[in-house]
Amino acid sequence: MLKKRYLIIILLTSLSLFSQKEAANWYFGNKAGLDFNSGSPVPLLNGQMDQLEGCASISSSTGQLRIYTDGISVYNFNHQIILNGTGLMGDPSSTQSAIIIPAPGNPDIYYIFTTPKEAGANGLRYTQVDMSLNGGNGAVTALKNIALDPGFLTAEKLTAVKHSDNEKIWVVAHRMGNNQYVSYLIDNNGVNTTPIISSVGKIHTIDLGAGAIGYLKSSSNGKKIACGVLLGTNTGLELFDFNNTSGALSNAMTLNIYSVYGVEFSGDNKKLYYSSDFYGVIYQYDLTAGNLAAIKQSVKQITSENKYGGLQLALDGKIYAAKRFENHLGVINNPNEIGAASNFVGNGVNLGGKTSECGLPPFIQGYFLQDIKAEQFCTGSPTLFSITMSAAIVSANWNFGDGTTSNEINPGHIYQTGGTYNVTVSFTTNAGPDIINLSKQILIIASPIANQPNDIKICISDNDPATFNLVLQTPAVLGNQIPTVLIVTYYASQTDLANGNAITSITHTLSFQTIIAKITNTATGCFKTVEFKTMRIIKPKVLGKVDMTICNQNGTTGTFDLTQNTALILGSQDPVKFGVNYYTTVALANNGTPGTEITLPQTYSSVNAIIYARVYNLLYPECYEIASFSLKVLRSPVLNPDGNPFRYVMCPDVENTTTATINTIDFIKNLLSNSQFLNIPLLELNAVPIQDTDLSHYSITYYKLLSDAQNDTARLTNGYIATDGETIYVRVKHNLATDCFSIGQIVLWIKTPQINTPTPLFACSDGISPNTGVFKLSQKNGEITQNQTGNSVKYYETLQAAKIGGNNTISDSAYTGNNLQIVYARVENAQTGCFTITPVVLEVIPAPIASVPAPLEICDTNNDGFGVYNLDPVIQAIQASLGNVVVTVHETP
Repeated sequence: MLKKRYLIIILLTSLSLFSQKEAANWYFGNKAGLDFNSGSPVPLLNGQMDQLEGCASISSSTGQLRIYTDGISVYNFNHQIILNGTGLMGDPSSTQSAIIIPAPGNPDIYYIFTTPKEAGANGLRYTQVDMSLNGGNGAVTALKNIALDPGFLTAEKLTAVKHSDNEKIWVVAHRMGNNQYVSYLIDNNGVNTTPIISSVGKIHTIDLGAGAIGYLKSSSNGKKIACGVLLGTNTGLELFDFNNTSGALSNAMTLNIYSVYGVEFSGDNKKLYYSSDFYGVIYQYDLTAGNLAAIKQSVKQITSENKYGGLQLALDGKIYAAKRFENHLGVINNPNEIGAASNFVGNGVNLGGKTSECGLPPFIQGYFLQDIKAEQFCTGSPTLFSITMSAAIVSANWNFGDGTTSNEINPGHIYQTGGTYNVTVSFTTNAGPDIINLSKQILIIASPIANQPNDIKICISDNDPATFNLVLQTPAVLGNQIPTVLIVTYYASQTDLANGNAITSITHTLSFQTIIAKITNTATGCFKTVEFKTMRIIKPKVLGKVDMTICNQNGTTGTFDLTQNTALILGSQDPVKFGVNYYTTVALANNGTPGTEITLPQTYSSVNAIIYARVYNLLYPECYEIASFSLKVLRSPVLNPDGNPFRYVMCPDVENTTTATINTIDFIKNLLSNSQFLNIPLLELNAVPIQDTDLSHYSITYYKLLSDAQNDTARLTNGYIATDGETIYVRVKHNLATDCFSIGQIVLWIKTPQINTPTPLFACSDGISPNTGVFKLSQKNGEITQNQTGNSVKYYETLQAAKIGGNNTISDSAYTGNNLQIVYARVENAQTGCFTITPVVLEVIPAPIASVPAPLEICDTNNDGFGVYNLDPVIQAIQASLGNVVVTVHETP
């Protein structure tokens, strides 16, 4: 971008240099003339004017002759006197009889200012010429010989200075009899007839008009005015400061008090030349020598001959000197140089047979400015150099004052350090081989430092646009610089930067956009730019995760594969773009410092813990999201050591068989120890370390084969027919972990008491009813159980009551029953609870009625009151009468 701007500036500068040819054609003396359009002066032989001293000519900006005058008659480009073009109030013998000023803003209008000779009565006047009149041949308008300073006499002095705006023109003259300079402003409204009066310097005494003679010239940069006085009381050469904004002169410096006629500044405004008479010697002052004394001391004589009158700077940068009655002009070829180096040549320009007189045409001195033009005075940016010169530059050699040089005509140079630099250039023009030297001091200002800020990164999880606050970058761009006179602005493109379209924020959906930050010193205008990016970065999401639980024998520390969560976290997100790391704390996860992650996540050994996963953009790790999941170490289910194999007692489906249909729900509630057949729990919940005591976290399944239990295949379900003594396998799994299970054995006991069906139980009638008796049912226990231990026998009146069991029993020691009544004995194993029921038939035997036997009588042979009786006959008699009875004999109480 800088390169393009640089080329454009050079082009515009070059155009301006080659368009200022208003002073390209000179007419003077006895029909003499010079054409400077080609660079070097070419004699003009078509002039119609014969003039002793003051004369003037003007051309278009492209170098085409428009008009010339001796202050009395006006000639056009056809060398004809224009309509109404006679009778102007200049004079052939006035030093500066006339000067022609183009009207600002109108190429057809010209103003001719005139002065009389020797402070004549006509005074200072102006006349307007309109070249559009008379068929384009020009005519003097009604504004003819307009008195500008009535009441004051005027010296033979006129000079013209460009206003500081480079548009308006100042015309400066001097009153006679005082020290007053008058400055008239010409703008696009015409001539302002109210002068700016500067009372400064010597009084121009009238002295019969002699004090009026001598040239008045301004420097080409409009900052100085020099005035020469040839005759009279106050002869000499004065130098003034000129304010080309206000039109005021000041700071008079008297360089000498000798006779001075011609006066001229060098093109670089650093040398001042004067001629000492109509036929004088030319001298030079060095205006850069220092103070007034030093300047006066710097005077050097340039010529040895007393032949030179008027002096005039030309477009080729040379100063030409009038030589009366000769067909040559003297030339100072290098007027910027000191003394002999200025290279004066007496017969410098041949006039083609025409002859010079005392005077040469004056112009607006700004046409002849020789200067080094510099633009952009900031370090780090090109300072653009060009040469202000009306002639075409052929070659140039630059020295930028910092040890670097260039042979470009319009170079750009980047200064790295602020400071004052003396820039010099030596160049040649199309006017010839003479080298012109210019120098200029420039102040390079240190540009602010545009510190490189970080790119702005916004992490976004979707396709929405991101908005970037650019102003947040200002502290980084400023760095340690004090922002008092510094501002930072932001631009979305070089075009916006060039057009000044600053922004404070930007919203876009691009992956990135380059932003230009410009830091400007508001006091100097120096600036620097730096680029950064606004980056819209896709932030990954956590699309899934699971807590991890593992199971082992110790239940304290386990080895986890954390990467099992990687695929769940990423989900459908591209693993080429996003990564997952795992950390032990949320602070480490948020910091994401390399080396702080879990380095072996596939085999991470840990107790119960929380793990933090950081899913991040691989290119921009600062775009991330955190998810946590738990690690839990479970102990494998510990089966009760009093079992395994456990015992499980079942009652057969059919009494006195050895098969039964299992109900798995009952298993867990009725397991027995292997040794003591005590009811015990399946799990040892008080195992150390303590395992999970929440039984809802476990699932218990049963299998016929060990391999099925190990592989969790072919589970047993309710309805399976088991046999006595069969071993089945129980699998106890913790539901919160994978492969967290233990396998135990259960030996099935399918047992019922083995009983006999007893013989009928007899009882004698109770004497009340022949069919009712009192039975001692327990008498049948041994017969029923075959005297096996571990069984209980209870009796019930009905089969249903016997099946129900419980305490609804009948007395087994004195049950009053009926003849042929059936009661039911329930034989139940004390360990298994299995029982068998058998019927017991009761029979009542009526009591026999014996006849009373005859009394037995014996003799008491020894008279002791005792005798021995033989009862058998009595017994036999009773038995005989009753049948199948047993007769016993008992003593009465």
